[in-house]
Amino acid sequence: MRKHTNIPAKARKGFNRQLTAFIWVFMVSISILSGVAQAEICVDSTTAGKMLVEIEQSRVSTDICRIKDEQIQVLQAQVAELKRITDIKNDLLAIKDGAITSLNGLIERQRDDCNRMLKESKPSIIKQIFSLVGATGLGVIIALIAL
Repeated sequence: MRKHTNIPAKARKGFNRQLTAFIWVFMVSISILSGVAQAEICVDSTTAGKMLVEIEQSRVSTDICRIKDEQIQVLQAQVAELKRITDIKNDLLAIKDGAITSLNGLIERQRDDCNRMLKESKPSIIKQIFSLVGATGLGVIIALIAL
């Protein structure tokens, strides 16, 4: 019989007790039934050994299935949590996209306002010519008076 190392020793002892109890119940049931039905059931030792091995394997398989079911439940809870986190991050991304769009619009308005203010603050060529001519004429008048 092969030893299952993935089952704790305490569980194996409990299993051995249960297996022994099962065999006793099985044997008593057979002896009672043989007396009642007047039929005799004979099982050779190799068949009995195979039956015991199959019973043990079925119990181990049942334990493994139970453990796997618990692991599946944990993983399903993790998946649900990750989906919730993904939804929250998608909501935040949508909010940030809206904020970026809003800021881009604000930047465009500020750029237009700055360009308009810059154009308004630049003197026109005609104003520059008149101011130069006026300053030169004033300089000439002052120079003539000073002479």
